[in-house]
Amino acid sequence: MEQTSLLIVGGGPAGLSAALVAGRARLQTVLVDAGEPRNAVTGASHGFLTRDGVHPLELQAIGRAQLEPYRSVTLHRGRVVDAELRPGGVLVRADDGTEWLAERVIFATGQRTRLDLVGIPGIEEVYGRSVFPCPFCDGFEHADLPLAVFAPDAHLATMVRMWSDDVVLFTNGGPGDDAEHRELHERGIRVERSPIVALTHDQGQLLSVALESGAIVERRAGFLGEEHWAPATDLPTKLGVPMGTNPMGMAHYVADPFGKTEVEGVYVIGDLAQVFASVIGAASQGHACAAGIVRELAFG
Repeated sequence: MEQTSLLIVGGGPAGLSAALVAGRARLQTVLVDAGEPRNAVTGASHGFLTRDGVHPLELQAIGRAQLEPYRSVTLHRGRVVDAELRPGGVLVRADDGTEWLAERVIFATGQRTRLDLVGIPGIEEVYGRSVFPCPFCDGFEHADLPLAVFAPDAHLATMVRMWSDDVVLFTNGGPGDDAEHRELHERGIRVERSPIVALTHDQGQLLSVALESGAIVERRAGFLGEEHWAPATDLPTKLGVPMGTNPMGMAHYVADPFGKTEVEGVYVIGDLAQVFASVIGAASQGHACAAGIVRELAFG
């Protein structure tokens, strides 16, 4: 079993940013990452100053390369499968059997999309190609097109209306809220409640949505609601970190603005804590969390 001052679970923008700050403070750090970021399904990351339009995997590669000068940072390719509180820190175990006893652990694995629970036939073929999870990331590239929103409520459809005047909300058989739907109608957003039976596409490019009612609604791109997002790891729960829900009812771990939880030595950042932190927001949280840890060590 190896010992380290800090172990970071997850090598996305939040985890890499935390590792960079820790490395510059010469803090003994291990970053464990499986190399499977959720946003790898999309062709580009957007909204990240100086890196707008860069593929998520390229952004990750740049981040990993920029850690190389910092000898106190070790990158370990693998998946963390277990964690437990021990005297002196947290025992963390990877899928290859490697174990570390870390004084502090940052969880930065983000959220995952449970496509198996979406219930839309063919969603796997279009997701990440023409149907996306985030209009802030991919709305601009599909502006003014006929857009679909696959969600049970009005929130996402109202947002997507910023990018196109032609938006249809598909509730996929869910009744929805009549008052919300009337408000959408007033905003020029059409609502289709009939169950979806098929998505027509051309090599992942959405063409139309076929409904049980017999209607076929032509669409060229779309956005999938957040109700099927879930934290990508349950290990903070095992360690005793409480969970909460955001105003849209989505689950996240409870932490302060610096990622500190009520469990000593355990931190949660990025989408795990904020649900939707954005790429640049997650990187900012990684920086703040690691800087806070350095301050704790300096004055502890």
